[in-house]
Amino acid sequence: MFRRRAPKETSASSSSSTIDKDEKKVSLKRRSPRCWCAFIASLVMLYWLPSLLKSAETTAPFAIVLQNFSSFTQEMITSLFGDLDAGSFIGEDIILGNKNLTAMFDEFRKNLPTPPNPADDDFFKIGKKLLDEGLVAKHPVLFIPGLISSSLEVWNTPAQPVSIERCKNQNYFRKRMWGTMNQVSAILLDRECWIEHFKLDQKTGLDPPTGFKLRASVGLEAVDYLFPGFWLLAKMISNLAALGYDNNSMFVMSYDWRLSLRNMQLRDLLFTRIKKTIEIAVASNNGEKVVIVAHSLGNLVFLTFLNWVSSPAGGMASSTWAEEHLHSYVDISGPLLGAPKAVSALLSGETRDTAQFSAFATSVLERAFSRRERQALFQSWGVLPAMLPKGGTELWGKLNQHAMDEDVNKAASYSAILTVRGTRNLDLDVDEAIKYLFSEVGDHYWTQDHRFEAAKTQEEADAARLDPAAWSNPLLTPLPRFKTPFSVYCIYGVGKGTERKYYYATEAGQFKCTPTTDHPTCLDEKAMDAQGITHGLNVTHNAIGIENGVELSDGDGTVNLLSLGYMCAGSKGWRSPKSVVNPSRVHIVTREYLNTPVSSQFGQRRGGPQSSDHTDILGNHEMMEDVLRIAAGLELTDKWSPVGGARPWVDPQWET
Repeated sequence: MFRRRAPKETSASSSSSTIDKDEKKVSLKRRSPRCWCAFIASLVMLYWLPSLLKSAETTAPFAIVLQNFSSFTQEMITSLFGDLDAGSFIGEDIILGNKNLTAMFDEFRKNLPTPPNPADDDFFKIGKKLLDEGLVAKHPVLFIPGLISSSLEVWNTPAQPVSIERCKNQNYFRKRMWGTMNQVSAILLDRECWIEHFKLDQKTGLDPPTGFKLRASVGLEAVDYLFPGFWLLAKMISNLAALGYDNNSMFVMSYDWRLSLRNMQLRDLLFTRIKKTIEIAVASNNGEKVVIVAHSLGNLVFLTFLNWVSSPAGGMASSTWAEEHLHSYVDISGPLLGAPKAVSALLSGETRDTAQFSAFATSVLERAFSRRERQALFQSWGVLPAMLPKGGTELWGKLNQHAMDEDVNKAASYSAILTVRGTRNLDLDVDEAIKYLFSEVGDHYWTQDHRFEAAKTQEEADAARLDPAAWSNPLLTPLPRFKTPFSVYCIYGVGKGTERKYYYATEAGQFKCTPTTDHPTCLDEKAMDAQGITHGLNVTHNAIGIENGVELSDGDGTVNLLSLGYMCAGSKGWRSPKSVVNPSRVHIVTREYLNTPVSSQFGQRRGGPQSSDHTDILGNHEMMEDVLRIAAGLELTDKWSPVGGARPWVDPQWET
């Protein structure tokens, strides 16, 4: 996982022998196209094996092996699509027979959930309930979706030149390559071209020199579903419609989520479009101010916009623009202080999903979509550095001391968010981990785009308004000043294990790795496998929340509680009466929801109406009711989870 840079003035033989002596390396030889066949074969087995297990008389040990393999292939598909459980859409009763790959896709489509029936209460129940209470549509609503939540479509025509020979003359024009079956087909049938479409220029973070061009789809339909039947904002949109909203009072700002926050404005004028959309929403709704509803990464987009809109270095609007146009801001599952998983993803292309694979599963995934490919893809995206942890050791913990989100009854552990054991021993706190990441990735365009510290004085906070590198950091740049009522709502889930710390081990040497011009660095360390057996270090300890080399904390499964809740509950966040980042003391409300998923049932592929998983919370009934009441003009109060959560930060006497 960690990498060693090529020596500048040593011979190849000397370099190779040194590497052989010290540590095991991952071969950099070009993989044969036949390696991809292993991935296709595993997908074929996914269709075939479950039926075989149901129909064949096998011995128990063999059946268990086959079941584990089938489970792995579904997990592998899931990992490729992030939070989207695409693997669950594949039926378990498909027998391969004489079917070709096209026929298998037909079976895949048949197993996808169908769009909602207009009579489905789950899509309109909340809106109908509030309508019966006498509530009606009042404030216009602007949605800002999260990471991977906007569909992306191809805008290079077949006639336009691309530098990848095998990708020439492909007709993907206007086809959505993220969030549709086109994505699945492209990954399975032409993986390399799909990756090339999604890469950004390594030097600028803009469209790559290869000639590929992706742009965000627009309109409500760009964010209601990803893949047929996998809802994102569909339930929220439907319930708002039941309350009386339509596309003149309900807006969405989709965007290319690969770009850095700076490049979102530079290339696509995203912040300019947000400003114009808000102004249109106010003008077309009798002067009613707008409710901003942001999910996940969309919160960092909105916070950056708030600083941009009135800054001399940005939109240069009046200092009262926000007060004149905004009623309230609803933060749903926002990674306001980043997430440790961004460090791991950028450093090696690995997260908890891949760390939990078995050795065999890891081997197949490596051939299908290798760590080097994932790493290169992620590092080209400027958005991921925006989600690196903010606040430093004061919030995320100092070495050998308990972090503020850590159980004081167990040994201090969280503060070293990266722990390495083997030929060298490292314990890196959050600041050192980010420094190490930047030193490893080299001179990437995004290494100067962000500041991670907290403002200590009002002067520091006010000065940060002029620095675009500070705009996505709520600990550093203050909220706008309001003379009229304005509320911030932090709504998030708790009670689901979330990546907080990573354990790594060095590998002792067998493979040679000679640096080249194209690949000037070599991987010499990587994440532990499922049991830690391969590298001689066991890092699974369920009793204290360590699973497969990943230590878990409270959160929503994707973002830690510290990042979700601190700004609305912490002593140096917006709620504090001495806060330097909330100069007007705007109203701050926390709404926590304990994750209570239902067991999987026929037709129920998600967590259910009480799930508060990072994505599933968008369909949580209580959360949707919160948003509808805010949009209808009501004010809400704090709601704390009965288990876990951030209440002790507000009320130190509180015990869960």
